[in-house]
Amino acid sequence: MKHWIEQANAFGKQREPFLFLIDFEQQKPLIVPLAEAKQYGLYFEIEQHSNRDWQESAPQQPLQLQPTPMPLARYQQGFELVQQLNLSDHVAMQL
Repeated sequence: MKHWIEQANAFGKQREPFLFLIDFEQQKPLIVPLAEAKQYGLYFEIEQHSNRDWQESAPQQPLQLQPTPMPLARYQQGFELVQQLNLSDHVAMQL
């Protein structure tokens, strides 16, 4: 992740527009200059900027997301942690 942040800072210093995607677990972040986004299958239209050639046909395969539920025990552990944090915030606010 450190390399990714350094790359984002470098694009910022160069004033080069870029797209980034960060997965939930922050294990496989992706950062690409706008000029290279199409090579990664990323199409965008932001205000007057787009990398989509409307004369070409759209990609044949639509984006497909496959949900993978986490085990109930892992979810329960996280849920309980959040509940504990909320409770301690509530107690701190009352002091």
